[in-house]
Amino acid sequence: MIDIVEAHPDLTLWQYSEKLRDKLGINVSTTMIDRFLKQHDISLKKNIQERKSSN
Repeated sequence: MIDIVEAHPDLTLWQYSEKLRDKLGINVSTTMIDRFLKQHDISLKKNIQERKSSN
């Protein structure tokens, strides 16, 4: 999971859930992912500037 977050830091919890299903064949809820990230002190910060320039 940590590798996925490091490789794709701007994904949503839902997208992380899909990545885990595709890569590992497991279904994980967004709540479980959120708990895991909090336990490992990982914060998902979106790059607002990057989003504005892509619109």
